[in-house]
Amino acid sequence: LDSGFCSARRVLRHVMLTLAITSSSLVVALYVPGINVVFQLMGSTASAFVCFMLPAAFALKLGIPEVRTWSGSARCLALIAMSIVISTVGTTITVLQLVQGSPDD
Repeated sequence: LDSGFCSARRVLRHVMLTLAITSSSLVVALYVPGINVVFQLMGSTASAFVCFMLPAAFALKLGIPEVRTWSGSARCLALIAMSIVISTVGTTITVLQLVQGSPDD
């Protein structure tokens, strides 16, 4: 009985998340003037995450030999922190350019 309830909750959560993602995608597609805006925002946020944060997080989680030491863990954590800073700065610059209008418009 309890397992069926958990399964129903998972399905409901999945449906709600799918609807939220699809609805937000539709709103963005309807109101964003060009696809370049979407590419700029996705590039500024996702590139640092994929290129810097994920490899460092995977190395920490897997416990590869280079990361098992204190200095190796500190370097991975520093890389994660820097990727957060880079992503934040890149996204902020992109949003400011979009709000102010870039010179090549």
